[in-house]
Amino acid sequence: MYELLLCGLDEQLALEAQYFWNRKWKVGKVPDPTKYGWEKDLERDRICQALAVILVDSFNYRVAIGGVERSMDKFPKWAVSLFDCIDGPENLHQLYPGLGKLFSYLPWKHLSCVHPPCSRHIIINYSTYFANVYKYYDRMMSLPLFASNDTPLSSLCRIYELSILQTCVQGARQIYSKEMTYFFEEAEWKRLGVYHIPDPRRRWEHMDIREPDVFGRLVELVKNLAQIEKEVYKGSGISPPWARNIAPRRNGLKL
Repeated sequence: MYELLLCGLDEQLALEAQYFWNRKWKVGKVPDPTKYGWEKDLERDRICQALAVILVDSFNYRVAIGGVERSMDKFPKWAVSLFDCIDGPENLHQLYPGLGKLFSYLPWKHLSCVHPPCSRHIIINYSTYFANVYKYYDRMMSLPLFASNDTPLSSLCRIYELSILQTCVQGARQIYSKEMTYFFEEAEWKRLGVYHIPDPRRRWEHMDIREPDVFGRLVELVKNLAQIEKEVYKGSGISPPWARNIAPRRNGLKL
């Protein structure tokens, strides 16, 4: 992994991490490489420590999110000293951007909204699962790899889920506020405005027919976001075309 990281072979690095995971090796039991005849090389040792830290971080994320029957991993003692020089694993991604690829095989598809969002009653009934997903919200949003592949539609779906979760999950309200700030102030598309949110029916065919409740709530949500854009951020406040000709639901979505 050290060699693959230095060579910029990110895809191979992700595959090697997957191999490590499949073998069910424990990162915490990896022996200190400096005790195996290596000459002293501070930079190489630091990179190996970073790899161990990120592996533990990513593996534990997978256990928590995926419901895997596997115990949480621990940081090897020889890598713990790295925390004296950094402020959390997030900063390692700035030092070594390729480390973000170690997360690419993990079940983060939920935050990318690969599948259409669930109806309100499903989100509430399975709130524990969704709470585990968003527990690592800050970690995933800090990854350059995740941010570069993120889309306005994915953010819209996260806002939709969080608007429901904040009524039944402790801490979800704070994450909801972070996602709103991200949408309007930090995301790469922030200057494009709400108007440019793509039609979810293009990504999920016939969503308005198959998931009318969810689609209706997304329409309401995007109209509310347009109003916020106009009143708070002095934007155009124009809803995207796909949301303008849809009749509002009787039960409004509370934001």
